[in-house]
Amino acid sequence: MTRSSAPRSRLLEAFSHLILERTEGRPGLGEVIDKAQVARSTLYDHFGGRDDLLLEAIKMPLKALADIGAGNGEPEALVAMLEHFRSRRQDALDLITGPLRHRINRNLAAMISERDCKMDEKSAIHVADLLFGFMRLWLAGETAYSAETLAILMIKSADAQRRVFLHEVD
Repeated sequence: MTRSSAPRSRLLEAFSHLILERTEGRPGLGEVIDKAQVARSTLYDHFGGRDDLLLEAIKMPLKALADIGAGNGEPEALVAMLEHFRSRRQDALDLITGPLRHRINRNLAAMISERDCKMDEKSAIHVADLLFGFMRLWLAGETAYSAETLAILMIKSADAQRRVFLHEVD
């Protein structure tokens, strides 16, 4: 991480790096600020706090889900994201079932509707919720699929739901 990069980028990079270093839990703001080499006030200039920083940082791994939700994703990218979340199972479950779940779902829905201009906000929220539902059940051990099989099921289900919302079913 270079000192010359923009503070917002350094904060996101530091947060993401610290999360990947850990086996569980989220880093504290002090750790992020130290790693990014910025003042505490700089963090608050760019983010409202740790939750906002997390919501921004999670957009990168959710890109694979958003692409699938919009009907143009790569199964390999989805499998990689699923395996990453499985490697951090409890943190991932806490993330998609905890207090931030509604904001994360809305963020994913916004990413889906940005990628598919025919998808309205309400429809995108349904597709996002469907995708997180598959992940929640899988991460909780309620379904015993491989990441590859789960990805195929998620893709087919998202495609079917998108067709329903876009009135493309026969």
